[in-house]
Amino acid sequence: MRAFLAAMIFCLSAAPSRADLASCYGREHHQVRTASGGNYDPSRLTAAHHSWPFGTRVRVTNLHNGRSVAVIINDRGPAAWTHRAIDLSLGACRAIGSRGLARVFLQIIGAHHEAHSRLRPRHHVRRRRD
Repeated sequence: MRAFLAAMIFCLSAAPSRADLASCYGREHHQVRTASGGNYDPSRLTAAHHSWPFGTRVRVTNLHNGRSVAVIINDRGPAAWTHRAIDLSLGACRAIGSRGLARVFLQIIGAHHEAHSRLRPRHHVRRRRD
């Protein structure tokens, strides 16, 4: 019975959609390396989340005006003490009509494997010819 309750609590806490607080991070992070290995570009539709896998596609809907955008998780953040669920790139914030903090609805819509592999750092190993 205890295992069943633990599984139910885990499933409910890892819900794929929920209403939360989002923030924007902007130009001051331009060309800074993200946790996934790529460089941050403020114009791309990307986001940072503390636990969702890189390459996860998330629909972010602004609850104030109903505008939504699909973003790809490519970084880690925000810090736990901020009580925010997701940090959006400047391009994603503009797409949903936000200038700072916004009450949003988050819904996981799938994984984007092409973006995931593209965002990983590439390490080319040259083999020596003997």
